[in-house]
Amino acid sequence: MSVTAALYHEHIGQYLAGRLTAGLRLVNNTLKNTSRPADREGGLTFLGYINQLDQQDKSGLRVVAAYRFCPYFGVEFSHDEVAARTRNYNNGLSDGILRLSGPVFTALIGYPVTEQIYPYIGIGYAPWSAEFEHDEWWHLDYDSPEAYEAHGSPKGVLYEDRSRCIEVGDDSAVFFSPSAWPTASTGTRNWT
Repeated sequence: MSVTAALYHEHIGQYLAGRLTAGLRLVNNTLKNTSRPADREGGLTFLGYINQLDQQDKSGLRVVAAYRFCPYFGVEFSHDEVAARTRNYNNGLSDGILRLSGPVFTALIGYPVTEQIYPYIGIGYAPWSAEFEHDEWWHLDYDSPEAYEAHGSPKGVLYEDRSRCIEVGDDSAVFFSPSAWPTASTGTRNWT
């Protein structure tokens, strides 16, 4: 056995074997609020004329890595994303897609029923980055997608020397999650 392998088995292997796992999680993210009253003047919309959010890709598989300190306590790390297309009440058009994504850190308390079944509860924290993916026609200040297309859909060419931009701020959330590990786990998170 090589020196590296011997060092691994003696010093590192004992902290990884049976403690470190990787798997897939099936998630179903649901927005709590997808519409607001069409009242820009009263400040009731999400922003400006945007009063509706059409959620994109609600569910999917996510890679999860977990580490158990002992049979009852552990931590978990994954990455997730929530996205929604905006809709404006004044014309029914969309300005673009709002996207939140980032790491998800979870502290776990569980009980190993069998070697394959490990039900647990977790409390986690998700510090996410936000971005707004502008629709090109809106960003370049055209009145509609049709007007943008009528001008030949020019990339980066401003209409009447103006552009529009929505800047969004990062966000974070604390959450509670029941699950099962190391088998594929399921969980539902509600994000605003």
